[in-house]
Amino acid sequence: MEALALRRSELETEQRQAKEKMMKFEKFVAENEVKRRRALKHCEAALEQNILKQREIEDLTEQLTKLEARRQVLKQRTEKYKIYEDYLMKTLDLLPTIYRYNSYESLVMPIIRRHQTLSITHQELLQRLRRMEAEVEQGQRQLQNLKRQHNIRKLMSTKELCELQSELESLKEKNKQAEVNLLMNQGASREKVEEVGKLLMAVNNLAQQCYISQYGPLKSMSVLTMMDMVKEFILDKADTERRARRLESCSTAALMDKRFKDQIIQSEEVLVSAGFDEASFSHHQSTVLQVVNQCMAAEQEDTLLRLFNQQLISDSVVQFLRLLTSAHLQTHADFFCNFVEAPDLKAYCRQEVELMAMECDHVDILALSQALDVGIHIVSMEGDEQQLVHHVIPEGADPAVRLLYQTSHYDILYRRTQP
Repeated sequence: MEALALRRSELETEQRQAKEKMMKFEKFVAENEVKRRRALKHCEAALEQNILKQREIEDLTEQLTKLEARRQVLKQRTEKYKIYEDYLMKTLDLLPTIYRYNSYESLVMPIIRRHQTLSITHQELLQRLRRMEAEVEQGQRQLQNLKRQHNIRKLMSTKELCELQSELESLKEKNKQAEVNLLMNQGASREKVEEVGKLLMAVNNLAQQCYISQYGPLKSMSVLTMMDMVKEFILDKADTERRARRLESCSTAALMDKRFKDQIIQSEEVLVSAGFDEASFSHHQSTVLQVVNQCMAAEQEDTLLRLFNQQLISDSVVQFLRLLTSAHLQTHADFFCNFVEAPDLKAYCRQEVELMAMECDHVDILALSQALDVGIHIVSMEGDEQQLVHHVIPEGADPAVRLLYQTSHYDILYRRTQP
C-alpha cells in the first residue's frame, strides 16, 4: 500500500510537471503566434511603405522627366534667342561712349522700358484672353447641357402628349361603343317585349293543341304550367314515334349490323393477302369489333358517339379502316392504278392512305365502300353558287351512309324524321 501511495504521489508529481510543461509550451506557442502576427503586420506595413515609396519614386521620375523635357525646351529657346543677345551686344559695342555710360540721356533705355511695358501688357492681355476663352467654353458647356435638358424635356413632353392623345382616343372609342350599346340595348329591350308577347301567344296556341285533361282548365293555367303540359305532350308523342320506328327498323338494322360485322371479320384475309402482318392490324380489328358489338347490344342511340369521343378508340378504328382501304387498293391494283397519279400504287398507299391525318380522296372512298360492301351517298356543294351535286358510290347501290362534302370536310347527313 505504501508503494502504491508512493507511486501515486510520483504520478501526480509527474502529471503536475507535465501540466506545467504543457502550459509553458502553450504559452510559448501563444507568444510565438503573437510574434508571428506582429512580424506579419511589420511585413505588411513594410510592403505598404515599399509600395508608397515605389509610387513616390515613379512620381519623382515622371516629374524629373517632365523637368528634363522643360529644360530641353528652355535650352532650345535660349539657343533660338541667342542671336538676338549677340545682336544687342554688338549694338552696344558699336554705340558711342556717351550713350553707353550716360543712362539718363541714353536712347536705348526708353525703348527697353517701352518693350517691358508692352511685354507686361501683352501678358495681361493673354491672361485676359485665356480667362475669356475659359468663360466661353464654360458657357458653351452650359449651353450644351441646357440644349440636352431641353431635348429630353421635349421628348418626355411629346411622349406624355402621345399617351394623353391615345387615352383620349380610347375614351372616345369607349364613349361611342357605350352609346352604340345603349342604343342596341334600348332596341333589344323593345324587341324582347315583342318577342315575349309572341312567345306567350305561341304558348297559348300550343297549350290548346296539346291539352291534357289532368292539368285542369286551360284558362286557370299559368305560363309555366302550360309549357310543362306541352313538354309532356311532345315527349310522350316523340317516345311513341321512337318506339314505332325502332320496331320497324329493328329487323333491318340487325341484318345490316350482322353483315357489317361479317365484313370486318372477313377483312383479315384481305389484309393478309395484301402483305400486312397480322400483328399490325389485329389490335385495331379487335377494337372495331368491340365497337360494333357494343353498338348492337346497346339500347341508347348515343353509344357510337360516346365511343368515338374516346381518342384511343376513335384513332384505332380510323387506323383499321385506313389499312383496309390500302389493302383493297393493292389487291385490286389493276383497276385502281388508273385513278392514282403516283407512279407506284404501293407508295401511294403507304404515304397517302395508311398515314393518319391525311385527307381522303374519291378513290379511297370507293375502295373502302367496296371493301365493306357499304353504299355511300355524297352530296357535294360545288361552284360559286354552291350547287348540290349527288354522287352514289358505287353507282346504283342503295346507300347506307350519306355525307355532305364542302371545303375539304365531310359531315354526316341523317334522314329527316317524318312528323
